Amino acid sequence: MNNRSVWKFEVNAIMEAMVDPVSVQNTDFLILYQNQAHQDLMGYHVGEHCHRAYNNNDSVCDGCHLARTFSDGTANRREVTLMSDKQHLDVEILSSPLRDAAGGIIAGIEVLRDITQRKKAEEEIRRLNNSIERRACDLAASYRELEAFSYSVSHDLRMPLTKIYSAAQLLDEQYGEKLDDQGRFLVQTICEAGEHMEELIKALLDLAKVTCTDIIMEQVDLASIARVIIDDLQKGEPARKVSFTAPLDMTVAGDRQLLTVLMENLLGNAWKYCGKVPAASIELGVQRTEGNTEYFVRDNGAGFDMRCVANLFKPFRRLHAASDFPGTGIGLATVQRIVQRHGGSVRAEGQIDGGATFFFSLREDPSQPLPVAFPQRKML
Repeated sequence: MNNRSVWKFEVNAIMEAMVDPVSVQNTDFLILYQNQAHQDLMGYHVGEHCHRAYNNNDSVCDGCHLARTFSDGTANRREVTLMSDKQHLDVEILSSPLRDAAGGIIAGIEVLRDITQRKKAEEEIRRLNNSIERRACDLAASYRELEAFSYSVSHDLRMPLTKIYSAAQLLDEQYGEKLDDQGRFLVQTICEAGEHMEELIKALLDLAKVTCTDIIMEQVDLASIARVIIDDLQKGEPARKVSFTAPLDMTVAGDRQLLTVLMENLLGNAWKYCGKVPAASIELGVQRTEGNTEYFVRDNGAGFDMRCVANLFKPFRRLHAASDFPGTGIGLATVQRIVQRHGGSVRAEGQIDGGATFFFSLREDPSQPLPVAFPQRKML
């Protein structure tokens, strides 16, 4: 076997070994060669014109990529859909010129690639992008509605509330001596209800602000923030004895203002609900759970019934009587919104009269090490 025969044999062997369908057409668009993969896909058509064999056309197909290759001498690409009774394939066709020793184009080689799965993936991506865009539009509309609601609460509700509260105060100041016990009780009830309503309005506005405000990411030390909050709580009730434990450092990536609100609510709740415990304790800590970092605030206070845990983070869903532990019922809902906006989650564990622990996670920052333990500090 001479060298030319050996070369031809090797070329044929390579063509037949290719997974992609390959065919060769001359400049008259006559099919000269099909490897087995091409025959399996398109049928055997050697000796026929490609436009007749594949599309039943009497002349070269409009937009033929092979015609462009013969014209400009470069590789060309085209995507087509092949339909049959058995299959529907999206195919990418790549055509390149074959030249003789003098550089003249004598034929063209075509390689077919099945891109059906890629097209399905692209369509799914388009569908998901459209869905995300729709959801983003819906979310933007919800934010606008929330802003409108916040404005209404701030102005339309506060004004009549202020008038009612002011009138009740004037009534008490100017006519209190003329009222009997029942009358003074009613005036006091109006004033207390007005104060509580003002607290609820502020809490709702704070919740709306948490939802709408832009997040500015930076490095935030939660332990440092917590110590300031505990100090302020202690100054407000200097007679209480509460031990507070926190890491020396608990640096996370997040929005400083929002994370401060988060800590104020969690620590404020812990301080409130362990108010009836003689040896009260509050702990700020961190733990690894199944490879994830969880931060927690733990207290040994009133706790709660785990059967009601699903209601903890819902606005106005209180698990204790307001007479025992006053509040708005918005704090934990605010905590959940802040955590969610930081890409994390929040959960709670507790038992009645056995304390409560609130766990939350934030978007991981792998560059930060775990916090270092800090010795217990007595708050006197």
